[in-house]
Amino acid sequence: MHCTLCYLHCTFCSVHCTLYTVQGFNSPREFIVTQGPLASTRDDYWRMCWESNSRAIIMLTRCIEKGREKCDHYWPYDTQPAYYGDIQVTILNEMDSLIEHDIHSQGDQSRIIRHFHFTTWPDFGVPDPPQALVRFVRAFRERVPPDHRPIVVHCRQLSKNLNQNGVSVCSAGVGRSGTFIALDRILQSIRVSDYVDIFGIVYEMRRERTCMVQNEQQYICIHQCLMVVIQGLEALGLSNRPIETHTNRAYEDDEGIAESGM
Repeated sequence: MHCTLCYLHCTFCSVHCTLYTVQGFNSPREFIVTQGPLASTRDDYWRMCWESNSRAIIMLTRCIEKGREKCDHYWPYDTQPAYYGDIQVTILNEMDSLIEHDIHSQGDQSRIIRHFHFTTWPDFGVPDPPQALVRFVRAFRERVPPDHRPIVVHCRQLSKNLNQNGVSVCSAGVGRSGTFIALDRILQSIRVSDYVDIFGIVYEMRRERTCMVQNEQQYICIHQCLMVVIQGLEALGLSNRPIETHTNRAYEDDEGIAESGM
């Protein structure tokens, strides 16, 4: 497990945030996974993006969901420059699901960071239809080369909930973020191989960060997204043989139906 807290000021390193680097298809530390910034931590959030030399942010939540704040609006509201500590952020371009920011630190240094915002992930559930998530991941990869890393991925703020045993557990951006990263790895993998190991990918991610792909619904969603891709390839005549998949036989019941190990 690789922790990236060294990127941040002490305020952001405290109870407000936990950061982990997670392996992607192109690099062992391709993604920085965290939860959505708070109003009190957004300055340090931008400092982390700057110091890690990130060129892309993946946001998988709306700021407000069902009337409750899930994430601070941590970027400018218009084209006027906004300051977050000593980081200046300016919107250069804004289109559907994508905002391009120009960020400056002290001095003349600047760089462009692309901010991808997926706004249709329901508060409880998964994207429906799955094609929407597939299109979003593909749009992200079309604009972000493999060497532009690490990529910051976040959903909502840190929250505490009770599990089925009544024990308080923290949700710090592992479910949606894990689903996104798993799908990104799968879409890149099938470009060079006919073998897809969804179980293995999720298992590997969970060794780096607990509860990546948090529940059965998200795990099923990954399979549904892969089916969308396979059917699309077959419709275009680009796939001449079936893509191999891996099933964890240890979690099959008597009827051959895979049970959740989440």
